[in-house]
Amino acid sequence: LDNGNKGANPGVNGDIAIFSADFDYTLCKFDFRGAIAYEHIKNASGMGAGTAEGIFGWYLQGGYHFMPDAWKKGKLADSDAVVFVRHDSVDTQLKMPGGVDRNPAGRQNEWTFGVNFYPTKNVVVKVDYQVRSNGNDDDLDDLINFGLGWEF
Repeated sequence: LDNGNKGANPGVNGDIAIFSADFDYTLCKFDFRGAIAYEHIKNASGMGAGTAEGIFGWYLQGGYHFMPDAWKKGKLADSDAVVFVRHDSVDTQLKMPGGVDRNPAGRQNEWTFGVNFYPTKNVVVKVDYQVRSNGNDDDLDDLINFGLGWEF
């Protein structure tokens, strides 16, 4: 990690290793996907207070394509709609350097319930509701998210 301090050598010698795996599977009108990742930072103790040696996270998501084929006519011929639920879990302080205490708030979980509408195959309009918590058993503010995405 010698790229900090606006290009000058910050005096920190560390290495980051990231390991991850993911999957995406469709069965009839059901979609299943997930990912898992682990990050290890060598010499994290020299990078400042609160820098973890180990970070871990994963998510699982299931979706159902519910738009009736009878609606897929004319300008909506290539459209689709998917309702989904996802669970995310991340621990940004899974392993701390010796002598540094973990902050339980670094362990966060989210449940997301949402709907994606695809007016065409490469445009999506999204809305979802998130229920969030952390390792302090704090109930974080729930969120309502709106999004628009496209692929080109």
